[in-house]
Amino acid sequence: MPVYSTYNQNISKDHLKKFFLAGFKSLKPKNKELISKILNLSTNDFKIDYYQSQRAAFYDYLLFLKKQNPNKNKVILPSYTCCVLVNAVLKADLQVEFIDTKVNSLNYDTQKFQKVVDNQKDQILAILIPSNFGESFDINLVSQFKNQFNLILDSANTLTNFNLDDFKAVLLSFGSNKLLDCVFAGAIITHFNDEFKPSFTKKNLKFEFQSFFKIFNFLLFRKFLNTLVVKAIFKIFSNLNLFPRIISKNEKEFTYNQINYFRTSKFFDGLLNQTLIDFQNSNTKSKLHKLHSSLSTYTLQDFNPDNPTCFYPILVSNPKALFEKLKKQNIFVSLDWTNAQIVPKSAQAENINFNSQSFPNSLDLSQNLLLIPVNNSLDFKAISNTIHIIFDYIHENQITNHQR
Repeated sequence: MPVYSTYNQNISKDHLKKFFLAGFKSLKPKNKELISKILNLSTNDFKIDYYQSQRAAFYDYLLFLKKQNPNKNKVILPSYTCCVLVNAVLKADLQVEFIDTKVNSLNYDTQKFQKVVDNQKDQILAILIPSNFGESFDINLVSQFKNQFNLILDSANTLTNFNLDDFKAVLLSFGSNKLLDCVFAGAIITHFNDEFKPSFTKKNLKFEFQSFFKIFNFLLFRKFLNTLVVKAIFKIFSNLNLFPRIISKNEKEFTYNQINYFRTSKFFDGLLNQTLIDFQNSNTKSKLHKLHSSLSTYTLQDFNPDNPTCFYPILVSNPKALFEKLKKQNIFVSLDWTNAQIVPKSAQAENINFNSQSFPNSLDLSQNLLLIPVNNSLDFKAISNTIHIIFDYIHENQITNHQR
């Protein structure tokens, strides 16, 4: 019986080869060409800069905008968001302004958004536009405000079609649970004529070689030696860094989610090149569309199956109980955005403590949402097993997203 996990399913031995071969030949031009095809962009219209995390790219771009607009100090984020983005804003010595999200789409609550914008228009430096869990960003909202504010599209979790002219920048993530999985790193896409230049120059090769060994461990223990013995070992040592792990509540805290202030090297270019090639060859959209068809009854109502995503949201009354049920069968799902405070207290700014009670829609999501992680080389045997367990649990408890 295999050990089921949806993390790093698209990592292969070819990544190990490319990791070293990239040191002899620059793959940046080829990678840009591949990204342009995946995102339907013209290579002449954009430039892309890579960092060892997406949050670092976000932080660096905020510094650039801050220098251009010294009198503006607020960054708007959706209240149901990843805390590492909050961390980047605070690290840039800027203020966070949270706006509640809709339960059925995870986009901004339009009325609340309009109210904040009207009251604080002169203070807003940037607005992060969410595109999470297969849901497209709010096109009408973007069309209305694209000429008034610096809009930054967050494409870490979902790759959706967009017009680059509508945004100042677009964020990408290549983390170990993302569609474009390179174990680590992130990037920012800006317009070709944008004056932005990365301020990070130092490279941390130690960090990248650690990623290389994570790939090696994954291939050895999860793909080549995937036996009952390994399953037992995995269960015992699941809290170590030897294997892809369950994301714990503690890992949401700012003290854990520090920003890696480093640029990537040619070694990363090799990992990314293989990932982008595999992504294009995997027919991602049809696989995820098939998955969505199976889960559509229990996902968010406005969920869009045409947008490849690395997480599928399941609405239940007690996600922690379902999580424990999946965990017992060695099927790993994410608690990263589940069963935790919406926006955690910042360890870097102790006088800031965000009250999640201020965001009733987002609080409701946090208490009722379980994320099923997937990626572009989905193991359908594993996910089929997961789906059946979810269905059985929901039917046994007579709970659906309409009956909560």
